[in-house]
Amino acid sequence: MPNSQSNGASAKPRTPRQIVWFERISPLVLLIVWAGVTAIISVLFIRTMDESRMRVRATHDVLLAARKLLGAATDAESGQRGYLITLNESYLASYHIGLATAAAELGSLETMSRHRPQQSARLVELRGLWTAKADELAATIELARKSGVEAAQAEVNRHLGKNLMDRIRQVVSDLEVYETASRNAAIREQTVLDKQVFVFIQLTTFATFAALLYLLYQARQAASQLEKEVAIRLSAEDLGRERAEQTLQVRIMNRELVHRTKNLITVIQAIVRNQDIATPETAKYAAGLSSRLVSLAATMDILVRENWSQLALEDLIAGQLAHFSEDIGRRIAVKHGPTIKFSASESQMLGLALHELGTNAAKYGALSVPDGRIEICWNEDPDRDGNAIVLRWQETGGPAPSPPIQKGFGSRITGPLVARALSGAADTDYRPDGLIWTLTFPRERHGELRDSGAGNMTAGSAEGTTSGPQPV
Repeated sequence: MPNSQSNGASAKPRTPRQIVWFERISPLVLLIVWAGVTAIISVLFIRTMDESRMRVRATHDVLLAARKLLGAATDAESGQRGYLITLNESYLASYHIGLATAAAELGSLETMSRHRPQQSARLVELRGLWTAKADELAATIELARKSGVEAAQAEVNRHLGKNLMDRIRQVVSDLEVYETASRNAAIREQTVLDKQVFVFIQLTTFATFAALLYLLYQARQAASQLEKEVAIRLSAEDLGRERAEQTLQVRIMNRELVHRTKNLITVIQAIVRNQDIATPETAKYAAGLSSRLVSLAATMDILVRENWSQLALEDLIAGQLAHFSEDIGRRIAVKHGPTIKFSASESQMLGLALHELGTNAAKYGALSVPDGRIEICWNEDPDRDGNAIVLRWQETGGPAPSPPIQKGFGSRITGPLVARALSGAADTDYRPDGLIWTLTFPRERHGELRDSGAGNMTAGSAEGTTSGPQPV
């Protein structure tokens, strides 16, 4: 007992500075470890995919050689038959070419199947059959030359050559069936690998993005702690100057982290684009993943500019629709309601939802035709005595929308995900005259709201509120 007490007394507790240092460095270490694991798994994926492609290519070569062999054998037999009928030496040209081609293709098949024990028995039998067939062809030609056509035809009528040719066709057919099954199995494995690669890329992307967001959060916490220490140590006259310097350092740090995050997003987009896309579905997935990363980066830009404080709805709309700046005020009308602000996590999810709506409108909705229009508005819900806000996205003048047959990630973003993030409800109405998307969420969780007046951006006016989104 005394020993345990002395050991406990001798153990030094960690200082606050050591704890802060550990909290700052541990996410970076985890990020480095994750990057190493990602690199190793990527190498294994690439190696497995290369092996699968080589199997498909080798099977294709075997099938091609088998078909060439059968064609060459048929040509040689046709040349022999022509000579026996006409005794014209010109028919023997195709006979000799067929013999040479068949022998070459049979040698190629034996070389390519050297390490395929399943095909060895078939190739041994095929070699014997072809040798016997070549001997039969040569014997009948020689018999026709020495004893006449009648003797050669009598030999042919024994059907020895026909039986050999039928057996050659059967062996080649069995070989093709086996190789086709092997190729189909390799293609299925390649398809499964492609799907696994894209799932892995998705997990890696969002895990890395989450780690970077956590680092940004740690940087902000560190800056806040630093401000408190400075406030304690400095005198009243130096406090304002030091705080301004620290705020500037925090902003520079945040901008640098955002810059590096964008660089990482660019690298991830390059990895996705450079993948060997095997199906249209994976290509569509890659394009969607790239555009959603850009949307997250745009929201992060606004959050950093606002120093990670609450973000106004009009600023969020302006940031997510920046690539439609020429249409804002002309084809896209934004009618302002109460001023609403969101937290960082709420802003990211609502930003993704607005990005999905804008992208779908440009591809399939109102912005895909010249006469299409979009109206975005928000106001208090009259059915809840002003305790809830209704955000409405309405399209008109575009193609008649139809509900998706299979709901993908975009439908989940504009539906349950954004509704859960804002503790509200989302609804999409596919009307014949245009899509209407409505998001209803509680007013209390978004802090103080104030009226911003009746200003709006419409197609026919040059005036608007100063707090509304401006063309970027």
